[in-house]
Formats: sequence, structure tokens, C-alpha cells
Amino acid sequence: MKRSTLLGIVMTLAWCACVAALVYWKRGTLETASLNDIGGFLGGATAPVAFIWLILGYVQQGEELRQNTEALCAQERALAVQARETSELVKNAARQAVAAEVLATATDTEARRQRAAEIAKAQPILLARGGSGSGGDIRVNVVNEGAQITGLVAVFPVGVRAHFEPSEVLPSGGTSVLHIAWNGSYPLEFSVQYCDALRTSQFMRYTMPRPFVLEQHATPQSAA
Repeated sequence: MKRSTLLGIVMTLAWCACVAALVYWKRGTLETASLNDIGGFLGGATAPVAFIWLILGYVQQGEELRQNTEALCAQERALAVQARETSELVKNAARQAVAAEVLATATDTEARRQRAAEIAKAQPILLARGGSGSGGDIRVNVVNEGAQITGLVAVFPVGVRAHFEPSEVLPSGGTSVLHIAWNGSYPLEFSVQYCDALRTSQFMRYTMPRPFVLEQHATPQSAA
């Protein structure tokens, strides 16, 4: 029970006791009192009680308003703290997203580098090591100082007949003879198609500036 309510009950009981004592003291005059006198007495007796509870109601209402205000202030402070925490969470999430993106980029770059290294390691290194023949029919000894390749195909311009022997497999350190039959002048440009050590179809461009000499143009390109 609230203190103001308890105080109101005590004051009401005390006032009722006073009224009861007054009635007992004036009991001899009640028989001769008129209805107007009795009504005025009752009105005077109950008015203080109503006034007491009116005042206590205002006090109690003010106390409740104060408590509600304090609760709202506490709620506002809690919301402010929650907003700051949410802001920090958003900032942390943004930092984590940036870090994840940087890590993904670094991982992708490293993966690309490793893939490029694997592809480069799987390619042949074809070098001319002399040969035989002259004029329109020559045979070039092609040595592979790189990775093993399979399915060699010599692609020359129209009018040039050429092929590798053997052409099925050219292991690392192995030799294949490139037969060329033509009646033209140097330099002679052509390409070699093959499957590298990763079983990927590739082709590489070469130039033969003079008999028995090979010059590689650039890195291999996928034939897919």
C-alpha cells in the first residue's frame, strides 16, 4: 500500500472518530434538530474527508507522473546506449566486410598466381637442335626442355607441308623431328598445337628465321 493512501486512511479514521465523538456529545439535541440542521451537519462532516482525499489524489498523481518521467528517461538512456552499440556493430561489420574483401582479393590473386605458375610449369620448351636436308625439304630436330606434351600438330601457312615425328608424345628431354616441305623464302611463321601436362589444349607461335632455328613468339594460348 502506498504511503499517501495509508495517510489518507489514517486521517479519515481520525476525522470519523472526531465526528463520532461530536455526535455522542451532542446526542441530546438530535431529537429536536430539523432536517436542514442534520443535512448541514452531515455536509460539514464529510467535506473535510473529501478535501483530504482530493489533496492526496493530486499528490499521488504527481508521484505517478514523476515515476513515469523517470521511467521514460531511463528508457531514453537505454535506447541511446543501444543506438551507440548498434552503431559500433555496424562499424565493426563494415570493417569485417572490408577485411573479408581484402582477404578474398589476396586469396584470388594468390590463386591466380599459383594457377599461372602451374600452367607455365606444364608447358614445353621447344628448341631447335640442328637437322638435315636443304632446299624445299628439311628436317629440324626439336628438343623439349619443358614439360611433357602430347598430340603435336604443326600448323603452317597454305602451301607448306609439315608434321612432327613422333607426334603422339613428346616427353621432357625428348626429341621430335619436324619435317617441312616447301618452296618459299625465310622467315617462316607457324604455330604448334599440343596438349600440355594439365591436359589442356594449347598453341604456341614460332618463327623460323633461317633453317634449323626456332624463335618463340610469346606465351602459349589456349586452343579452346
